[in-house]
Amino acid sequence: MEATVFQNGKEVRMRFRRMFETDGPWMLGEMRLDKLQSAEVARDASTVTTHEQSLSTTTTSATSAAGRAIVGGLVAGPFGAIIGGSGGRQTTSGSSISHQVLNSFVYLDLLFSDGSSAKIIVKDEGAFKLLQMQVGQPEWTLEQIEESKRRAAKRSELVRSKKKKDAELEAEIRPKAALAGWICFVLVVMLCGAFLYVTDADGVLLGFAIIMGLPSAAILGVLAKKVTYAWIKSNR
Repeated sequence: MEATVFQNGKEVRMRFRRMFETDGPWMLGEMRLDKLQSAEVARDASTVTTHEQSLSTTTTSATSAAGRAIVGGLVAGPFGAIIGGSGGRQTTSGSSISHQVLNSFVYLDLLFSDGSSAKIIVKDEGAFKLLQMQVGQPEWTLEQIEESKRRAAKRSELVRSKKKKDAELEAEIRPKAALAGWICFVLVVMLCGAFLYVTDADGVLLGFAIIMGLPSAAILGVLAKKVTYAWIKSNR
């Protein structure tokens, strides 16, 4: 999720993230959202797009929530908006169907507990919901932040350790699987050669054996490689 933040007269795109990758308070750029006191809609520039599709037969009419305008002010708590979301109204008539989609484009004024403020543009319904959940929530304490930092570091270490073990396992298994594949390939080629020798094949049969035998040996070699790889990995 992203939002556009006005900084020094410029529009800067920033993403919503956790302070410590997978843990900690939510952030928008460097702004801590656990300090968010209010988010008021300054202007609604949303538009509605109508999509039409031809139908071969008439279908039953169905309606859903129509696209709703986003209204400024504080409604349902400190979050100052009623969001239309991406819902639309769907109607059918004769051989065509159309539905309307709300393209959200909302200017928000954010106010934080430390007295700072920001003006942003939000185009994503998920971003609205995240901001709504953050408004008025208790601010994270230093102890909570330190604990979340330790949890994130531990989780990252576990992920790095798993990736390292997987890489070591790959390096160990692949040569063995490749060797099994080559052995299978050579054995099939030898069997074809033995067959031709025993039957004293003529030129036509020899050509046929080469054309069919070598690709078959290659395919069996690849299969042997994959089966060996899967078997060794499953037994580790």
